[in-house]
Amino acid sequence: MAETIDDDYAYCPNWREAHYNMARLGPRYHPLDVFTKFDDHRKPIDKYIYGTGVGAACGFSAMAIGQYASGKPVFSQIYRHAAGILIGFIGGYFVVKYSIKRATLEQSRLMHYIQSRPEYFPPIDRYKYKDTLGAHRLVRILR
Repeated sequence: MAETIDDDYAYCPNWREAHYNMARLGPRYHPLDVFTKFDDHRKPIDKYIYGTGVGAACGFSAMAIGQYASGKPVFSQIYRHAAGILIGFIGGYFVVKYSIKRATLEQSRLMHYIQSRPEYFPPIDRYKYKDTLGAHRLVRILR
């Protein structure tokens, strides 16, 4: 048992369990289980929807601001707005695609690091929250 909470906090499985929802891992788990048991191998559709939507909104807004800055009515030359939406949509798609690729590469590097150094990442024994609590000391408030 660690002497202080600072020594215990960084490697406390209860903190990880609360943060990563690791209750399904069982009484003893390996650090790689986080990557293997929770990976559902689906495309993140919501990221594509949000990324392309934000890109389209930015394209539309940029064209509206451009129209206003040039002294023309904001909704005149509507084909520019359509072009801005299309360019923003395509730009948002490629930004999301790049960010997913970058996150996948980072995850694969981390998995390779953990797999190639098993002596630094032993299986973790989970323990109950009550085992992490210290002795209670009553603090009286002086009046």
